[in-house]
Amino acid sequence: MNFIPFIVIKLILGLFICIGLTLTIFMITQHVKVIGSYVVSVVFVVFPDILLYGLTIRFSVSERTIEKRAQRQESIIFFCFIAKLSILILGKKRPDFYPTNVCL
Repeated sequence: MNFIPFIVIKLILGLFICIGLTLTIFMITQHVKVIGSYVVSVVFVVFPDILLYGLTIRFSVSERTIEKRAQRQESIIFFCFIAKLSILILGKKRPDFYPTNVCL
């Protein structure tokens, strides 16, 4: 029998989700008025849900987003190159034109 740790992690997260839901339902039926207990039960549901979603879907980034990031990075690199080249040619920096936080 093969031991697959990925499935074991998913089962443990599912167990925490069930515990959180059971705890929340129990507190609602018992009319618990302590806010902290609801926070704990929500944490038992939300955090394992986020981790389970990330393990299953892999928090994928679309190709379009990757292309936009690459284009933005290329434009910043080109801008920095032009800015540094003009500083070399002119000998001084125009502070009103060049942002200080982009080109290091």
